[in-house]
Amino acid sequence: PGRMLVKSIFQSSLVRGQDNIITVSLRSNRIFRTGVTFTVRGLVGSPTPDMDSTFPFNVSVTNCTATACVGTWQQSLAQVRIQLGNSLTDLTLPLLFSFVVRNPIATQAPQTATLQAVVDSSTIDVALDGALLQATDYPSFRALEVVEMTRVNLQMNALSFKGLANIPLAAGSVIKVGNLLHRTADNFPSCIMKGIGTIPATVTHTLPPLTVTFPASDGFTEMTSTSTVNTVTLSQVDCVMVASEIRFPLARGVAPGRPLVFHFSVMNSAGATAGAVPHVAIAGCRASLSVFEKVGCAHNPSAGAAACLG
Repeated sequence: PGRMLVKSIFQSSLVRGQDNIITVSLRSNRIFRTGVTFTVRGLVGSPTPDMDSTFPFNVSVTNCTATACVGTWQQSLAQVRIQLGNSLTDLTLPLLFSFVVRNPIATQAPQTATLQAVVDSSTIDVALDGALLQATDYPSFRALEVVEMTRVNLQMNALSFKGLANIPLAAGSVIKVGNLLHRTADNFPSCIMKGIGTIPATVTHTLPPLTVTFPASDGFTEMTSTSTVNTVTLSQVDCVMVASEIRFPLARGVAPGRPLVFHFSVMNSAGATAGAVPHVAIAGCRASLSVFEKVGCAHNPSAGAAACLG
């Protein structure tokens, strides 16, 4: 009788609400011929909507970039069904097939999947080794830092940011850099202290757009984008800057675990300050792509250590 010698299932992501590549590895004592049907059940919790005969997959015996490989995904049944378009006749080689479903939007217990293979006129039912769709992680930066180039008063200060996210960042995603306190500009708005009780207590001013540079990396040439928001918020009570933010679009996509690097320049304040620690947030095409982190500051050797923009 037919039986599975290898029957494993793997996943690529634990991040809630994100695309998860599910890979199944099989090796049998029988040849997998063209037309064999595989059904993977138990993919509970994925919000991926139904796809009838349009669900894409990849398989080791077919070039799916040249020949469309599509199956069926049924969300209500938590199952995928695919059919082989080519045979695997070498019994020493595993058959690999993979597909993408979205992770649950909230953490759940690990799911175990089963596989049914219809080979010729016989059926093989097995439990797959491995657990998946736990969604125990959340979108975040695994590392994030900013390096400033100068602490000289009233000098343009180049801030270079580098981060590693655990999710894909799509081109056009909006990057927000906040808490850039203690900066100034050639055309900085004037402020007159009005004292306690002033309404409104703060006023926000818009500064000219900034150019943000994304250095060449991962096969991309250097690219730039222009800020859509460049504001400072001052207290009308004592003219202290209470908020400052810059927003700009991500010029190119960044894969999970690949470095996101960008830099721009702002002017240091007129006098010595305690410095500020920038905040970075990224919002993409899904709410679940939003991440918010404080960043640690690093400095060139002549600057010493402390907060940035000091």
